[in-house]
Amino acid sequence: MDTLILCNATAVSAAIIADQGDDGPTADRLVTFAVGCVQDDGAQEMIAGIILAPEEARELAQELLTAAIEAEGSVALPVQTLTDQPAGRC
Repeated sequence: MDTLILCNATAVSAAIIADQGDDGPTADRLVTFAVGCVQDDGAQEMIAGIILAPEEARELAQELLTAAIEAEGSVALPVQTLTDQPAGRC
């Protein structure tokens, strides 16, 4: 990744994702998570999306909840600039 893109929209859903593999059709119950940008004129662009197994989605949700609690608290947090690359799952 060369450039950090700041997104202002997310979409989360549960879905059955079907695929035609070498062994025939398969389907799994998964969670989809997408991030994108909505412009002032209403234009929308999806920047990235991931598909997670339910247990991975629960893990990500816990990480987000932990980060939100830390951000709302009064403990010292690391300082990042907008040019820093994201760390973690990528």
